[in-house]
Amino acid sequence: MQSNPKREIHRRTESGERPIERESFVNLGTRRLVRLCEATGLERHTDRILAVFTRLLAPWGQRPVEGAALWPSEVGDDYSPYEFSVAFGPRPELRILVEPLGSPPSLGANAEQSLVVLRDLASDHPISMDRFEKIRDLFLPEQPQGLFSLWIAVSFTSEKSDVKLYLNPEAQGVAKAPALVEEAMVRLGFPRAWGTIADSIGRRGRELDEIKYFSLDLKPTNSARVKVYARHLRASVEDVERAAQVAQSHRAGDVTEFVRAMMPDGRDVFDGRPPATCLAFVEGQGEAPAAVTHYFPTNGGYSKNDGEAARRIRAYMESKGQPVAEYDRALAAVAERRLEDGIGLQSYASLRRHGEQSRVTVYYAPELYRPGMIATADVRPAPRTPEEVVKRFEEESIADHPFMRRLRREPVDLYKLWKLMANAQIGIVNAFARRLSQVVAKVEDDRIRSILAGQLNDELGGGRYERAHSQLFAKLVEGLSRWKPERQDESMFVPGRGLSDALESIYHTPDAMEGVGATMVIEIFGRQVDLFLGDEFRRQKEVDPQSLEWLNMHEELEVNHSAESLELAYMVPADALPSVWRGAARVGRAGTAFFDAMYRVAFQ
Repeated sequence: MQSNPKREIHRRTESGERPIERESFVNLGTRRLVRLCEATGLERHTDRILAVFTRLLAPWGQRPVEGAALWPSEVGDDYSPYEFSVAFGPRPELRILVEPLGSPPSLGANAEQSLVVLRDLASDHPISMDRFEKIRDLFLPEQPQGLFSLWIAVSFTSEKSDVKLYLNPEAQGVAKAPALVEEAMVRLGFPRAWGTIADSIGRRGRELDEIKYFSLDLKPTNSARVKVYARHLRASVEDVERAAQVAQSHRAGDVTEFVRAMMPDGRDVFDGRPPATCLAFVEGQGEAPAAVTHYFPTNGGYSKNDGEAARRIRAYMESKGQPVAEYDRALAAVAERRLEDGIGLQSYASLRRHGEQSRVTVYYAPELYRPGMIATADVRPAPRTPEEVVKRFEEESIADHPFMRRLRREPVDLYKLWKLMANAQIGIVNAFARRLSQVVAKVEDDRIRSILAGQLNDELGGGRYERAHSQLFAKLVEGLSRWKPERQDESMFVPGRGLSDALESIYHTPDAMEGVGATMVIEIFGRQVDLFLGDEFRRQKEVDPQSLEWLNMHEELEVNHSAESLELAYMVPADALPSVWRGAARVGRAGTAFFDAMYRVAFQ
């Protein structure tokens, strides 16, 4: 689990620093909301908006804001459990996002309280819970994980109010977030969406492109959106532009221009708080997401204070002919300190194109506990020992990839299994002995060389060519030939060729210990995939059992080889850990990219 950067804020408030005021959560928010309603031209709707706000915070909202957070909410950068935002355009939109809190707060209790609030709002808002019920078990498991369970947002215009629900893809663990999102999209009527998501906002792998939020519009109409959010760590401007370009609404250069206006000094890399991208899918509007939103972290180390951030936002809006005066009024409405006294009042500025117009939304933190703080998010730290490298890949199984999870939950499809095996043959099997022999030749520690040489001997059939794994694997692929298509398009083998290229690069490194790290993870992945394939083939009766000799033998052998990865880890000298981790991480990314590509080939 990635550490929460807001813990430092929590420690500071617990150490004796006082909140801004000892008023209640509701009162502190109400004062700002009254001013925001006036600033956005919604003053006639103030009573209605305040009533909804109070209901969102019931019953805990009447409690005074203490020195320490009642619950370390992810909504606000300093644990504040609500935030406000305004979308600026021809018709301004005021939004409230809240994490309802249970008594006492916990992931489970907060989820239950959120459902109570939704039932209350349904009495006078157009809300349909049908889509939520289709995916409820995915995001509300019996033993939830992560930093939140449910958030509720309500947006207001002069004509209407809409309710949205935010769910946590990490509810079953960080490693399973992609699988949860993929299955949810399939259940909600987007059976091909994961390929698009993986190739855009998840393109750099789960270590760098984190799938963080999943959102549902609850309005009972065909235009209700399903939204998937990813946070991009160590991203470049090119990365975020590329993440957005898959959407139908995107115009080339939109995101780049926005980021250049927000980012100081012509930086090309987000070296502070990471940005985020949201893809919005609407059923019946084609396979590509209908719209994309880019979120720039205005309080992420890119401005000295809120005054500087405001000047950048204002300059961009002026350049696009957007209502700058409205933005100034909204900022004045929420600010209860001088803008130059800190950074954190404006957490994000987002850009979304709507038709011919682009629209900016600014997100305002109430700063209930610690005004002017910056929240950052770092890449998950590298393992501290070689043993932790093994543990990480053992715990975060490649068999939980969306491709394999979907195969597992659907009837056995031997055509798809043929595609998988044919690509695996190209990507790894045909050249694995040669690649492994390169590591054996380069490594200097004879203890490590002995283990790898034993694996190489097994790979080559103990000196009997007909027993070599590549030959037995070829027999398995041939046994599936009844299900291969008569005409084979070259695009069918893109996953295998991509994996082969990646592994060639990894194994040709002159750093022998990088090759050792790569081999450790390949053997772990091998066991995980073999066990998955064994289960799949046992679910059917059509394939000749003699064709499965490679699989039956490999299932047993990979258990031993995977165990040897831990033996290798104990032999790795401390100064070689960076090399081992680099090789392991590269194989991890290559494996994920392979199965992402397999998903597109199998299910697009």
